[in-house]
Amino acid sequence: MLVPGRGPASTVQGEVIRIVGRLRHEIEGNGGGNWDDDFLAMQDALLAHLASGNPVTQYLDEVRSVVADSRDGGGWHRDFSVLDRSAVAWVALNPVPIPLKEVPYQR
Repeated sequence: MLVPGRGPASTVQGEVIRIVGRLRHEIEGNGGGNWDDDFLAMQDALLAHLASGNPVTQYLDEVRSVVADSRDGGGWHRDFSVLDRSAVAWVALNPVPIPLKEVPYQR
């Protein structure tokens, strides 16, 4: 319900879940072959969202590390499950829907 079939979600909660899925799929499924500035912007947005509202402080350092390792579309050696855990935890900590403003990426 949170993630639309196409394009950005209408809420920050949905977008956090969507971004994690897009990043994971691109790196683990496509080997980073389509990596571009949109993925970098999505990583930046994810970090900002996870640090906002009721932040998931217990995961932020590890999420930053995964993001740093995958800034060039690499990082296949990393365990991306921390992104999944952090997204689910953030949504649970922020249950009231937050409208998503315009995003700086097209993917």
